[in-house]
Amino acid sequence: MQKAGFLKFAPEVDLVDQRSWVWRDGAEIEMIFAPLWHLLTNWRALTEASSSGLHDYLGFHGKIVLSTVMPDELIDKLDRDRYFQLIKDLRPDATMVPDNYTYVDAPLYQS
Repeated sequence: MQKAGFLKFAPEVDLVDQRSWVWRDGAEIEMIFAPLWHLLTNWRALTEASSSGLHDYLGFHGKIVLSTVMPDELIDKLDRDRYFQLIKDLRPDATMVPDNYTYVDAPLYQS
């Protein structure tokens, strides 16, 4: 069952590596999953995406879900006011609340 017009699956794209932007090559993608940390570690991309919004920055007109799953040191640097400003500037269709440590980079034996 689909809710709120979102699909059951959305590919994750690299916000700074255009090779993952497959819609530019004609792939029909309705929704993507976009990791915020890609922009937080690339000042030039963050500035460009913030000035135009994610849809224009990516040249993508489907739905964009902004992921806040990121390395712990970036979570520590992302305060509430900055996060809300990023959402306002990037204008994704949906986003998550920044979580506490998610351990995306933990070794398999620890997860």
